[in-house]
Formats: sequence, structure tokens, C-alpha cells
Amino acid sequence: MNRKTSQYDLSFFNDCVVLITGTHETNFGTGFVFAMSEKHSFIMTCAHVIDDVGGDKIMAKERVAEIVVKGNSSAIDLAVLKVERLPVDTYLSIRLFAETNDIVTVYGFREEGKHISLRSVAAVIGEQAIFQNRSGKISMTAWDIAINSEHGLEPGYSGAPVVDMATQEVIGIIEYRKGISKGIAIWAENLLQIWPDTPIGEFSDQVQARYNIDLLISRRQVRGNSQEAALELVERVFLERNKIIKSELND
Repeated sequence: MNRKTSQYDLSFFNDCVVLITGTHETNFGTGFVFAMSEKHSFIMTCAHVIDDVGGDKIMAKERVAEIVVKGNSSAIDLAVLKVERLPVDTYLSIRLFAETNDIVTVYGFREEGKHISLRSVAAVIGEQAIFQNRSGKISMTAWDIAINSEHGLEPGYSGAPVVDMATQEVIGIIEYRKGISKGIAIWAENLLQIWPDTPIGEFSDQVQARYNIDLLISRRQVRGNSQEAALELVERVFLERNKIIKSELND
């Protein structure tokens, strides 16, 4: 269940942004709940977070986590974990559309003295990039992230959700930082490259709609300016649908 919140309301994000730890006690990363079933909560993070914390016993929100699917840090750097369903029914919806200059907030964990704290970092979406592995067979879409906040990206932010504050939806996942003022966010759609048969309904629906439009374009059934119009229509439909869902849940 998603509920309306503000940029400064960390209580909501404290429920659905989770600290990920493992057998390497000094290492940690960030993940976030993006779907729930009757028995489980599903958490997205980076594949390299799993490697860094130690994969023998992954913990998320103080629960033992099972790896559902895991990419490769040198290719599709994403992973999905599942844990016993969390007691609070909150999660972050994923959106497959983003644009340069979108205003976003990154929610992640950082070390402060003897404590680990959840912090929000204001940022702006920069240019889009396509990363390839050395063989050139696998490509991953990502966005530059420019930090506009007192706090920068610190160790521990890998796997953190990049949230569009206008819609409160995740449009990317922090993969790595370049200093503290810049970073790279993986596009959520890359998950389909390692989990093509994902059963998670809302995510699958968006991907299928985008795929249908791309298919029409490739077959030249949608041409010229109509391509942009078609993609805008898909985006508008899902934004409106999400508004309706949120309104019903808040009633």
C-alpha cells in the first residue's frame, strides 16, 4: 500500500527502504520494498550489494532474505530478494518513465559515527547513458544523478531508490557514486533482462504496455511524431491509473 508523504517524512520511507547486511559485518547497502504477496515482501537492490555484504546469510529489515534473482555487477547490476512479509503494508511503486531534469530524492543508508542512518538526498536526473559489458552483448540503461543537497552520496547508498517526488514512484536505483555530488542510477526496466517472467503484476503491466508500443514502432505501424505521442499516451494512462489506485487506497 502506498500512502502520500512529503520529502521530509522519513517515517514512510523507513518502512519500505531497508538496510541490507550479510556475513561481512562492516559492509552494508540499501534496498527497497517494491511489491508484496500474501506471504512475502520483495526487495530490489544491486547485485554488487549482495556480493559486498556476503551472500551466505543476507539480512534485510532484520529478516533472513532469499535471493530470488541476481544479475552481475559487471552487467545487469540488479537483484531481487524476498523476506517474510513485513508487518507494515507499504511499498514503493516503480515507474518506467523518466526525463532529464526530473526532481528526485534518493533514500539510502550511511554510516554516521557508531550509527547507521537513513537519509534523504535531493537530486536531479541528468543525461541518459547506455552501459555495455566488454563483450558488447549486454547493455543497461542508466541515468546520471546530480546531487543538490547538504548531504551527498555516501558508502551504503548502493541499491537506494531514486524517487520522483511528484508521483512518489521509483524511477531508478543508485548503482555507484562519483564523489559525493554525482552518481549513476540504473533504470528499473533493466530488471526484465534478468527476470523476464517476473510475476509482479504492476511492473509487468507497465513493461508489457511499453513493449507493445515499441513493437508497433519496430513494425512501422506507428511512425514519426506518432511514436512520441504513443509513448506519452502509455505514460499518461499509467500515471492516471496510479492516481486512481492511490485515491482508492486513501479513502
